[in-house]
Amino acid sequence: MGGGVGLQVMERFGDCLGAHVWDSSVMMSRLFRFGSVGVGGGLGDVRGKDVLELGGGVGLTAVAVKGMGARRVEVTEDFGKKGVEEILIYNCQGTGVTVKHCRWGEGGEGEGGACWDLVIAADVLYDRGAWENLASEALRKCKAGGTFLVGQKDRGGQRDVVEGFAQTAVGMGWTWGGRKRGGWEGDFVWFVK
Repeated sequence: MGGGVGLQVMERFGDCLGAHVWDSSVMMSRLFRFGSVGVGGGLGDVRGKDVLELGGGVGLTAVAVKGMGARRVEVTEDFGKKGVEEILIYNCQGTGVTVKHCRWGEGGEGEGGACWDLVIAADVLYDRGAWENLASEALRKCKAGGTFLVGQKDRGGQRDVVEGFAQTAVGMGWTWGGRKRGGWEGDFVWFVK
């Protein structure tokens, strides 16, 4: 994706949501590749940044941003989901991306403290009951002045999902950054710590 680099990702179809390549992962990777959202000096430019992906699924976005010059990339996922750990480790092998277990709101293996310039999450808003834990986990991991970016596809008129999550995130302590409607029937929203 970055600099003409090809990317091949293994996925598994079946009962595990985290083992698929989701539209928001592809669109977020393209956003970083083409820098189509300009915030704080250009959100699209990940070169030299430390990036954490929450709920990374098959690892597509994490591998893409590492290939685009991010200094350090860690992707986290709940390994309690059937089949996800094997696929994520396979896809990140040899890329320089670190893979860790993380269940939002419970800490996990991810590097502690607020040390990430950019925290990203793609297609993770399907469970309204997890929104507070997601916003809290990102807030705990993002350093002061850092950015939290969420991409979500609009599935069947669910635009209120993004709006609802934005209200939750601001209520948890995030500062509203902005919203961009994607050309893929989805939205990107970002927040600043």
